[in-house]
Amino acid sequence: MQDFSLIIDGMTWSYSRLTAYTTCPYSWFLKYILGEDTSSNFYAEYGTFMHELLSKFYKNEASKDSILLEFLTGFSHNVPSIVDSQYFESTKEKYFDLGAEYLETFKPFDFKKLITVEGEHNFKIDKYKFTGFIDLAGYDENNDLVIIDHKSKDLKPRSNRKKPTLTDIELDEYLQQLYLYCIPIFNLTGEYPKWLKYNCFKADKVIVEPFVMANFEKAKRWARHIIEFIQEERKWEPTGNYIYCKDICNNRNICEYVD
Repeated sequence: MQDFSLIIDGMTWSYSRLTAYTTCPYSWFLKYILGEDTSSNFYAEYGTFMHELLSKFYKNEASKDSILLEFLTGFSHNVPSIVDSQYFESTKEKYFDLGAEYLETFKPFDFKKLITVEGEHNFKIDKYKFTGFIDLAGYDENNDLVIIDHKSKDLKPRSNRKKPTLTDIELDEYLQQLYLYCIPIFNLTGEYPKWLKYNCFKADKVIVEPFVMANFEKAKRWARHIIEFIQEERKWEPTGNYIYCKDICNNRNICEYVD
């Protein structure tokens, strides 16, 4: 197979680029090697729309009332995609209702000082260049440095059981993103955050995790290892599951493996 090392070696990496590979190497190949990226999807559009509204509020560009109004009037325009399911209408109605309910009872995070709102930040892990968009970071009402990520996914709080549950493992996988974002925050402030938080807006709950240095180092090792796997990849096998292939993959309309 053709050698794509020049393309891969020149890449700027991100958390989403790494997880895209672990989800489906073939989809990653289509998108990042061949440049195919043909379709949006309902879930991404929903998350993007909510991120934009929350960003406007925290940047003091809009009030609580105005972002609620924009959600109610702009939902269909900003979230036009459908899902390949007989339950699509109920899914769309559910997401609309949950988003409206969250914004109707919206309780903003309190900050003494904001560091970044939906800001793009470039950083390095060893020789590898990275970029990332940090939803919120700053000093809270207790003067603790925190990083907050808005998530439509309904993550579960840590169970604190002796043996980690599947939802604990899932939470740790997602936390790798916030741990990577600790690098540019440290570059800006000279300190690591005390807390990592997920604002799960669809479920209207906040998950709070303390910063742990060992987990930070683990996240950096994970990022390096995924890049090394990609550098050695030659087969680019499809590994996406049914839901991913039918509703989420941006190349689902051109991928020969979908059916």
